Amino acid sequence: MSLPSPVPDRTRFAVAAALLALSALAGCAPPGPYPSLEPRPIEKALADTEEPPAEAPLPDEAGLPARIAALTAEVRRGEREFDAASPAARAAAERAGGVESESWIEAQQALSRLEAAGAVSGKALADMDALAMAEEQSRRVSAGDLARLHEAVSAAQAVVDAQGAVIERIKGKLGD
Repeated sequence: MSLPSPVPDRTRFAVAAALLALSALAGCAPPGPYPSLEPRPIEKALADTEEPPAEAPLPDEAGLPARIAALTAEVRRGEREFDAASPAARAAAERAGGVESESWIEAQQALSRLEAAGAVSGKALADMDALAMAEEQSRRVSAGDLARLHEAVSAAQAVVDAQGAVIERIKGKLGD
């Protein structure tokens, strides 16, 4: 029995090596008019600047001052109603007898009317807060409008806090 000749193996190896070399060379392209991968002049110039370009200031919104004024008027209306109901609630609390007596119940009712009057300012404050949040999140509000809005919110918050202090003092007198 004769052994097969080693030449066919060498031939297969040579063909495989030649195909491998040709496929590796196929990815190489001759030099030509291809663009450089270097940064372009504008890219180099922009890369040198450290600060982002400044944004133009936003203009004041035409309708926002009217909305702020309307909500501020609502706070003031609530303040007037509260101030009108406050003397009666204080007087009723001073006259109140023991818990669940007629005078105590009258004082509780006067206190409820006072709290309802204060709720007008509280609602207007909540609406102002919602407006301020919406305007800030939209990022379309000017610095001047935002300052006016925050000033109005602060003023409304002071009114509501003062009303809350009066209510707490009256509740303290009633034993609540």
